[in-house]
Amino acid sequence: MASETATATLPKGRIGDLEVSRLILGGNLLTHYHHCRDQNYVYNLVANYNTPEKLLETFAKAEECGINTMSVHTVDFTHQLLKKHRDRGGKLQWIFCPTADVDDPDLKEYKEEIARLTDLGADAFYGWGEHTDVLVRDGRSDVIPRLLDIFRSHNVPAGVGAHDLAVIKTSEELGFDTDFYVKTFHHHDYPTAPKDVSELTEAYT
Repeated sequence: MASETATATLPKGRIGDLEVSRLILGGNLLTHYHHCRDQNYVYNLVANYNTPEKLLETFAKAEECGINTMSVHTVDFTHQLLKKHRDRGGKLQWIFCPTADVDDPDLKEYKEEIARLTDLGADAFYGWGEHTDVLVRDGRSDVIPRLLDIFRSHNVPAGVGAHDLAVIKTSEELGFDTDFYVKTFHHHDYPTAPKDVSELTEAYT
């Protein structure tokens, strides 16, 4: 079991009450989600390589190397494998990035998803960049603190994710009560990048 075979330690920081390794396990490839342009066959390659047993092996190997936390989107089959990992004795902490609808004024589906993931064992949540980028761009940034309130109502750290630097700037300027940020750091010259990248590339020009 991962908790018994860990042979390495990594420096750690804190997010709220969570002690988080400075290196965390990312979830995109584990959920078979990735940027591969028009090379659709890559999806099948990833899915065939990252079988359930391979994912469980990856979780255990991460802990063995001193990683104690992972960040992952809301893909149910991965969540069930994370639960199986814990049932086997694994201790990975889960920072979830909910993907339910944020356009509903009542955020009904979003609240339901957060409740389900909390019951599953979530340790923290952050607003998905695919959501926050659009909310800020469309002048609906007031939704973001509502998401934070939902996260915090379940007594876990609440964060804001973003691809667009404008999201972080807006959160700071408007004083959103966020415990942490998740921000991508990359150029936007790849073929499937957003077409209007003026704000997104501001930090790199």
